[in-house]
Amino acid sequence: MDYKEVARLTYLHLEYVGPRKLYLVAAVDLAGNLPESDVARRLRTIEGRLEEHEAVEEAVLTLSTADAPSLAF
Repeated sequence: MDYKEVARLTYLHLEYVGPRKLYLVAAVDLAGNLPESDVARRLRTIEGRLEEHEAVEEAVLTLSTADAPSLAF
C-alpha cells in the first residue's frame, strides 16, 4: 500500500493479539498543514486502510511531534 499522505513515521508498536493478527500503534507526521478536523479525518482514513490488511486487527494512529526523530528502515 502507498501512503503518500504520511510524510514520516516516528513511532511504531506492533503487538501480537491472535493467530496472524497484530495490533498496530504508530505516530505519524502527515504531509501538508491541514486544519484539525481534516487531520482527524485523515488519521481515521489511514487507520481504516491499514485495517484492510488481513494481519492488522486494529490500527491506532497519533500525530508525531516536530522534534521526534524519524524511524529508519
